[in-house]
Amino acid sequence: MGLFSRLFRGPEFLEHPQLGRLELLTGSNDSHHWIQAPEEEEDGVVLASFQVIDKAPPSEAQIAFLRRLIDEPTWILDDVQAVIGPAYAQYFGEPLPRAWPLVMQLCSVSVPLDADPGNPWDIQLVSEQGPIFTVAFCNGVAELGSIDS
Repeated sequence: MGLFSRLFRGPEFLEHPQLGRLELLTGSNDSHHWIQAPEEEEDGVVLASFQVIDKAPPSEAQIAFLRRLIDEPTWILDDVQAVIGPAYAQYFGEPLPRAWPLVMQLCSVSVPLDADPGNPWDIQLVSEQGPIFTVAFCNGVAELGSIDS
């Protein structure tokens, strides 16, 4: 495909039977992301992206990864708290509340390639005060990605 046709083609969409409408974001090499976003902003809706190769639709394993993270996030809470706690205290000047999962809401997930938590992926949590904390996972280790006001 020529340079101009790649630059000026419109967005590519997929109607997925379980995830609804997805938009493709092309990346470098063969790595791409399907982005799931609701048509209207709704409270409590988690935005999801799925890293794929060669524009393949999200796999069943990736869908299960997303659902597990949304429905049963306890498997990552300790890792997330270890990263968010110091960042929260530094940002707000007070310790992270003990009931922090009640004052921070999961707002987005980047599902890793092959649903393998050893591959890079991240989550974003929005605090009651507004800032969004990004926790990145690389080789299964959580680290603070950013804090956006």
